Amino acid sequence: MARYSFLRLTRLEDRTTPATFGSPWGDARHLTLSFVPDGTTVDGVGSNLFQLLGPQGAAWQTEILRAVETWAQNANVNVGVVADGGQDLGTPGPIQGDGRFGDIRISARPLSDNVLAITTPSGVVGGTRIGDIVLNSTKAFSIGGGSGYDLYSVLLQEAGHALGIDNSTDPASPMYETYSGVRTGLTAGDVANIQSLYGARAADTLEWWAGNDTPATARELTRPRGAPANASVVANADVTSASDADYYLIRTNLDNPYGLTVRLNTAGSLLAPKLTVYGPDGTSQLARAQSVDPQTGEVSVSLSAVLPWAYYYVKVEDATPTFGAGAYQVKLVFDPNAPDVVANGTATRFDYAHTNDTLDGSQRLYTAAGYAANTHYSALAMLRDAADVDTYRVRAPWVGANQQAVLTVNARAVAPTALSPVVTLYDKNLAAVPAQILVNADGSYTVQLANATPGADYFVKVRDAAAGTGDYQLDVDFRAQVVNLQTVSGGTMASASSPTWGSLQVASSQVMHFVLSATGADPTVQAGVRMGVFDAAGHLVMSLFAHAGQTVTATTYLGAGTYTIRFDALTRTGAAAPSLTYNLQATTLTDAISPVPSDPNAPQSSYTWTKFQDDYYALLVLDALGDVIW
Repeated sequence: MARYSFLRLTRLEDRTTPATFGSPWGDARHLTLSFVPDGTTVDGVGSNLFQLLGPQGAAWQTEILRAVETWAQNANVNVGVVADGGQDLGTPGPIQGDGRFGDIRISARPLSDNVLAITTPSGVVGGTRIGDIVLNSTKAFSIGGGSGYDLYSVLLQEAGHALGIDNSTDPASPMYETYSGVRTGLTAGDVANIQSLYGARAADTLEWWAGNDTPATARELTRPRGAPANASVVANADVTSASDADYYLIRTNLDNPYGLTVRLNTAGSLLAPKLTVYGPDGTSQLARAQSVDPQTGEVSVSLSAVLPWAYYYVKVEDATPTFGAGAYQVKLVFDPNAPDVVANGTATRFDYAHTNDTLDGSQRLYTAAGYAANTHYSALAMLRDAADVDTYRVRAPWVGANQQAVLTVNARAVAPTALSPVVTLYDKNLAAVPAQILVNADGSYTVQLANATPGADYFVKVRDAAAGTGDYQLDVDFRAQVVNLQTVSGGTMASASSPTWGSLQVASSQVMHFVLSATGADPTVQAGVRMGVFDAAGHLVMSLFAHAGQTVTATTYLGAGTYTIRFDALTRTGAAAPSLTYNLQATTLTDAISPVPSDPNAPQSSYTWTKFQDDYYALLVLDALGDVIW
């Protein structure tokens, strides 16, 4: 019979929703969403999203997208629909921009009975799970709430979480903690919250000072100097609201054997567009096309014959206020065999070619477009060879009295198998800053400095952990929200023959992020600490191994229940382990909408940790922890 005694019981969370909110996406103007195919592995179980919602007809996808668009059209946010390749949820990859699936993935699987859905909010912790929404497939959902929970209302809260919005104590808000019937939209407080993260939806760069809403203020689209005379003109713009309209002016060539074709592509947003072409007088309608489906992606019109050297007007607007705002690309084609030229700019990847290897030669970054001054910096760059190091200089914003400036730096490899970036932070005196490591896994590395000095300069160094090469995305944020890691367990281990055991009690389905660090008294001995998490049946759920002097992280789904955690001290040679100190921290990433009304301020534990005596004989372990990589 198992022999154990409890040493302590610590409540780590005082609410059922300890997820960290208030961290925006790095590039919210280019987000993507995908619907996970049935059978895709979602934490060990195949997703059954299409089976669950299929009886609602094709309208169920539109309802989900309507919920997402409700948030997007109120802020500087675009979400486009892309195909999902069916990779496991949480598979290693970049936080944003993974070409295999959307940044926000919609799936379904059985969850604990006290939740309708769980969502991993935007931020830097969670890998590719960030933004992902999982519906509870044991619940009934419907359109309009007649025979189940209203799908739009549930997704309205989950989409808010995916964009970084916390729960609300206002019962009128869709972000209220529990399901409260059919919702119709956002409250003024919700709009203020989303705009505090991303700003109000901004006019595009092609707008005049007075806008381009009428033929009289139409913006002429011209080819750059030196471009072929028959080249297609491409422009990137935005319908900022349901009342916005964009007029463009285009001049035909002297000879137009192919006429004129206008293509409008909204693949990068949920805008359902209407496209109209007018003659040289600006009022004679020559052609029109529209779509009310946010997944259509492209509409086009063609004029087989146009006047030579004449001006024509193009109008872009929404076809339905439900999907009445979003980014788009318009292309004016005079010759289908000619190249494209862009009328306004595109993103650039930088190769600094060793010009910013030192802190003295660091590259100054400037505030990213759409963000308040000195709050967000971004760079897409590359490490070109094993010796390459990139250093950057950023400035912290000024904050008010009694306010906190939290500095978060995230470097993520575009191809995680080729590059494992590591970040080091320095202050204005070029002294290394002991920033807290939040993520070190799957090609992403994130550090946090909880109390950055307002108005001060900081330096960021990016290198590869193993002399790899490749592209990476760097995001530097200053915000008020701290990622709080709760200490779960820690101590000193002297021998691999004496593992440490504990029990983790999880109250409801959630995704948890673990941070394991180890230090060794003897640096000459290759040693480390291994952690294994086992479910109630003795099967391995996840494992982590930290070398002495290293911090590693992992994100995993845990259903409601009891889990056993085992810590072992290991050495590479098998010799006796030196004295090793380990520390395990964790945070809950997901937030759930509950089907049952409850007091959102009531103290309820999301998970609790019980440490057993070191001579505790744990449950029967059925799965081996496996080999570690030294």
